[in-house]
Amino acid sequence: VKGLESQLQGRLAPAWSGYAHYTWQDARLLDFQTFTAAGAPSTNFAGYRVRMSARHIAGLGVTWSQGPWSLGASASHVGARFLRDNVVNPQRLPPYTVANLVATWRATPALTVHGGVHNLGDITYINDDLSAQEAGNAGAPRSGFLRVRLQF
Repeated sequence: VKGLESQLQGRLAPAWSGYAHYTWQDARLLDFQTFTAAGAPSTNFAGYRVRMSARHIAGLGVTWSQGPWSLGASASHVGARFLRDNVVNPQRLPPYTVANLVATWRATPALTVHGGVHNLGDITYINDDLSAQEAGNAGAPRSGFLRVRLQF
């Protein structure tokens, strides 16, 4: 794997903080020898891109905090990538970007309530390749959550 990873985070103003990250990678197979049913060597996929390895991955987020409240928004982008690395003409998956929102209320030092929405745009995307049908698994659709944390 050849690549570059970067991250920047900091306070933007007294109540605002944020982050941004970017990764570029070129993940290629060094050797991937296949064999026929009789055991004879067949195609070697050396040099192919490793499956599901996007060349570009990026994200950013911003959080506003005031007293017991905080609100946050984030976006994550995954670039185009190949579903498989062991076929001659692999399916190329399109890039996708997922946006999220979260709100937090710290009611007491021991009680915190979190709520939010993941995949705000309800986009359809493939996020992994663990499918038995070799078609990839769809990422989570728009979903909301409510979480209560009690420390004792």
